[in-house]
Amino acid sequence: MPRRKKEVEPLPGGKAITEAVTEFLNVDRSDHTRQNYGNAVNPLAEWLASQSITTLDGITYAALNRYIKEVIQPRQKEGSFTGGTPNQYVNVIRGFFNWAKKVGYLAHSPATGLTIRKPKVKPPEARAIPPEVLREMLRRTKLLAMAGYPTAYALLVLLVETAHRVGAVATIKLDRIDLKNRRILVTEKGGTLQFAHFADPETAWAIQRLLEWRARINPPHDQLFSMVKSPRKPMKPAAASNLVARFAVEVCGTPYYAHSIRHLVATLLDEHGIEPNLASAKLGNTPQIYEGHYQPSPAHSRARQLADRLPFSTLLQVPPATEPPSEPPPKIIRLWDDVG
Repeated sequence: MPRRKKEVEPLPGGKAITEAVTEFLNVDRSDHTRQNYGNAVNPLAEWLASQSITTLDGITYAALNRYIKEVIQPRQKEGSFTGGTPNQYVNVIRGFFNWAKKVGYLAHSPATGLTIRKPKVKPPEARAIPPEVLREMLRRTKLLAMAGYPTAYALLVLLVETAHRVGAVATIKLDRIDLKNRRILVTEKGGTLQFAHFADPETAWAIQRLLEWRARINPPHDQLFSMVKSPRKPMKPAAASNLVARFAVEVCGTPYYAHSIRHLVATLLDEHGIEPNLASAKLGNTPQIYEGHYQPSPAHSRARQLADRLPFSTLLQVPPATEPPSEPPPKIIRLWDDVG
């Protein structure tokens, strides 16, 4: 049975902060490191004194958190740090209190969990990718698919046609693709299995080209999508979403990620007058989720009916396919020569 670590009793009456800081800085270390540590803990000691906190046992997490908000973050905005970054300052402060605990000045560190929290960014009001941007992305990736780089086009087409989340599309397993019945069994949020249906012949073409490419590279896994660079590991949802954003930046300068396509499909379905229960079936939502996020939901049979009625080229109003050039423009190939 492992022995329990003996708790160190703090000094009676508490250790003066200034004395503890001096001892901490006098620990054997280089002059450069000592200076950087001083830049972090000396201002803290001065600020605590201004708050009438003079002993270590009088310091609380709340006080340290207030110090970050009132001193560290304003200096971060001004760019007036010396000898390190704001996060490095906080790391030193946590290290100081860990040292004080180790030498017996404190029983517990008040700085446990102390960090500079990133402000929450409010999502933009319009989260749907503009249709014209997506059409151009499809055009460019179709040229790449014709040139032997089918991954991006298949990913985009499946995201639009099935309208499922990128986590479900990026992780499609080979044995769950049913080209004959035009459906794919996908794993949605919470691990639920659902059928994603497709009707557009272009979707079948994109999948077939990707399967042919996959047979040539022969990746050691059973996922449809592989990473676009070696080693050919299974593609992760974040990588798939970043691939979409990369094309969006090239087209319009704005990084629209994969989920923006899902929002666009929801918007277009609404514009086509599709009832919410049908739209939610296509998006793979439960009634409760759809009602709060897009709009009530049923079975995959309705999703299939909607896929037959509105394949992605009809929904997105993609112009009729024309015979592509035998060789895509060199500029596009140079831009995307590392995309599978």
